[in-house]
Amino acid sequence: MFGRRIKRDVPEINATSTADMAFMLLVFFLLATSMGSRKSIRQELAPPVDSTRVAPLQVKTRDLLIIRLDKDGQTYIGDEAVAASDIKTRVKRFIENPTNNPDMPERHERELPLIGRTQVTDTHVIALQYDSRTNYKAYFSIQNQLREAYRELREAGTQIYFHCSFDDASVEQQEVIRACYPQRISETMLQPQKGENE
Repeated sequence: MFGRRIKRDVPEINATSTADMAFMLLVFFLLATSMGSRKSIRQELAPPVDSTRVAPLQVKTRDLLIIRLDKDGQTYIGDEAVAASDIKTRVKRFIENPTNNPDMPERHERELPLIGRTQVTDTHVIALQYDSRTNYKAYFSIQNQLREAYRELREAGTQIYFHCSFDDASVEQQEVIRACYPQRISETMLQPQKGENE
């Protein structure tokens, strides 16, 4: 009446290629994703100075451009609020001083190799003052504007004197242009005064 139960074998799954597939996926993800790496900011540092003969730097008022960045990200030149996007133009005009404005760096003649006597304002100082609570985005935006101002001035100078771009100029030519437009940036972090909201 009852038939005999037939025992059926469960077929085996061939897992030979599973390890190969797992290895291929691992290699794919390693190649396709980027590992977290810290990116540094390129900063030109002043050359080392012999500490036995360091004298305090005397800067004339007309040679100093103070750019202040408050905790809210607002930028000021002196007491005047300025849009961050206008910083580059103002800095370039200050450094060049094309009209020899008495409120901007004094233009004077300097003998430079490869180009001879030329008018420069190499005594200028850009003083960046920022609040300790300033966010990074606002700070780096101003830093980029300052670097871009120097880059554009050097590019224009190279075109005028050597009829090529700064990157295509020789090492000697680049040094001469850097002497015309030396990057003189001073940075000061301002701490909040007592009683101010942190």
